[in-house]
Amino acid sequence: MSADMEQTPFKLGDGSQHTPLSMVKRTIELFVENKHFINRKHEFSLMVLYETATWVREFTNDPKELIDSLQDLNETQVCTSCDLASVVTLITDKYEMRIPRKISLLPCLFRVILIYGRSSCMIHFSNEE
Repeated sequence: MSADMEQTPFKLGDGSQHTPLSMVKRTIELFVENKHFINRKHEFSLMVLYETATWVREFTNDPKELIDSLQDLNETQVCTSCDLASVVTLITDKYEMRIPRKISLLPCLFRVILIYGRSSCMIHFSNEE
């Protein structure tokens, strides 16, 4: 997470101020809680991207576990570049990915939601296959 996530607080109508990081955390909490309410089989994980991606929380279908891990995230760093390909590499290294002939036979579906917080950091994809 870029150090930019602690800059320029948002001012709400009631006069309270919140950092971009706290606003993003709250948004993720609401998303996870609502997705879990819709389907309790959904699983979530959490990664952070500094120079490369790092697991914070492995996949779980317990929203409280993920939200607790999310609330523990407070460290930001100044980054010059971020390797977005490392996100895919972490997932494929941990979970075997096979593409079946029929898409309806997929055992699971991975969706990656990237939250990019106005960073001056350059995102790139490494040349790995």
